[in-house]
Amino acid sequence: MEKIKILGIAPYESMKAAMEQAAAKHEECELSVYVGDLDEGVRIASSLSSQYDIVVSRGGTAELIREHTDMPVAEIRISIYDILAAIRLAQRCSDKFAIVGFPNIVSVSRMVCELLKYDTQVIAIHSEDEAKTALLGLKQKGCSMVICDAVAHTSALRAGLNSILVASGEYAIETALNEAAAQCKSIRKVKEQNRLLSMAFAEVDQYIFIFDSENRLRHCTCAATKEEALTKLLRQELKANPSEGVRKFFLNCMGDRYACRSSRIGLDGESYACFTLKRELLAHIESGVRSYSPEEVQASILDGAYGGNIKLPASCMENIDAYAKTTMPVIITGEEGSGKEYAARLIYSLSAQRGNLFYVIDAKLASDKIWSKLLNSPESPLNGKNQVFLFADIDMMPQERQKKFISFLEDSNLRKGNRLIFTCRLNESGESEGMLYRHLYNKVPSLSLAIPPLRARHSELPGMASLFAGALNSRLSKQVAGFEDDAMELLQSFPWPGNLTQFRRVLTELVATSKTAYITADQVKKALREESGKAVSSGASQALDLNRPLYDITRDIAMMILAQENYNHSEAANKLGISRTTLWRMENQSAPAKTRNAR
Repeated sequence: MEKIKILGIAPYESMKAAMEQAAAKHEECELSVYVGDLDEGVRIASSLSSQYDIVVSRGGTAELIREHTDMPVAEIRISIYDILAAIRLAQRCSDKFAIVGFPNIVSVSRMVCELLKYDTQVIAIHSEDEAKTALLGLKQKGCSMVICDAVAHTSALRAGLNSILVASGEYAIETALNEAAAQCKSIRKVKEQNRLLSMAFAEVDQYIFIFDSENRLRHCTCAATKEEALTKLLRQELKANPSEGVRKFFLNCMGDRYACRSSRIGLDGESYACFTLKRELLAHIESGVRSYSPEEVQASILDGAYGGNIKLPASCMENIDAYAKTTMPVIITGEEGSGKEYAARLIYSLSAQRGNLFYVIDAKLASDKIWSKLLNSPESPLNGKNQVFLFADIDMMPQERQKKFISFLEDSNLRKGNRLIFTCRLNESGESEGMLYRHLYNKVPSLSLAIPPLRARHSELPGMASLFAGALNSRLSKQVAGFEDDAMELLQSFPWPGNLTQFRRVLTELVATSKTAYITADQVKKALREESGKAVSSGASQALDLNRPLYDITRDIAMMILAQENYNHSEAANKLGISRTTLWRMENQSAPAKTRNAR
């Protein structure tokens, strides 16, 4: 067995030799002794703490080492025999003497004097300055002899007083060394148990970190390869959010994403921060599944891809506020880019579940493998409780997968223990071709929220554009004051097939590239022409998709021609062989949307 390494701190030189002599009898111990009292002893212990298992010292020095280091300390205690021996020596020199020392000496001295009925003054000190003051007072009262510890002994000699040092005998030193060995054996046993527990926890994707009130790591079940990086991130979290309550958040570390839960536990009057970290089974964005903490969702709403100064219609906001107060599933319908996911995040942020995790499962991105894990793995987030799940674009889910998910909805407790939100795109008739939407619509008690396309919000565009331009000014250090009238007319007449997503993209480009106080019509024409070109090049195959409604194909072709003619309605209408009125109606008319009330 590895030897126990003991650091000895002797308050005076002769004790060093006594400690080394006693240690020679302990084959299991390896002792190194240094001479240093009080602060000097603490300095020695602090500088050498990493090289030893335990410290053995005496009196005030042992007490200070306990206070200022994390090392375990075995104290060489003062015995009745040590005090009696010093008193006998003093009595041979003087009839009048006093006892001065730290509490470890004073407590035993008072007991001896009381038992033997000695009329001896006993003074407790806690520092070198207190020793000097006490000794000066004794000298002024005519006392010429003191019994004391190492600190008072030095001060007494300097003050011209006779002094007898209370020495620790061989028995006291051997007892301290035995105690040190016993402590180290117990500590090693606990460490071994902790090591076994850590090895067991390393086999699962969940870690526990515990920090004390000074943010020092006291316990960790994490593998050594990740401990340092995760500890650093958790300390940053402690500094940023030192609250006492339960908190849930995420950490990204070394390619993994962890769902974290923090709480406070109390033990022996001390408060400890406890973190549990679980590696996300489906953490990568490319998988089509992503989890968000409450703070991440709020940030995206206030200033991100889903928020900023682009708002939903007032009627939608009223419904969102009302729906958030319920626990019923919500089906959000609307065109691509109209703000369906933004609406879902608003419902989450206003609901009673806003302190829990928010999962987004994208039906068009998640693979069969990911869906198999979601529906079948015991570690799937769908098996959790009190979470909020957004199933985005369910109309894009293959029919066979929709069928399996319907069975999962009916057979599992997903709806009972969690909040569910779905987004879906509808066709011209206000329907979805998928069986999942029809199942939700007809058989699941739920709420519906229909978000209109941007082209149906013609009158709101000037205000929306101004608000967003103002936000972009501060972000891009620009000074755009607004839009010329004909520039705004172009923005209002554009069909915005990409809705809010496209609107934000175009306005960002206009503000970023503008060199004038007011954005001109020419700038808008150029931006919209480029935008239409992107749509034509990226969506040409879609425009010829015969599975799409004829209205969609005809309208998209008309909008492409209009863009090619720089939004000259007369030229575009002549080229298409239709009237300007018909073109205008196609440009501004939105497909009828089917809505329903809460059931």
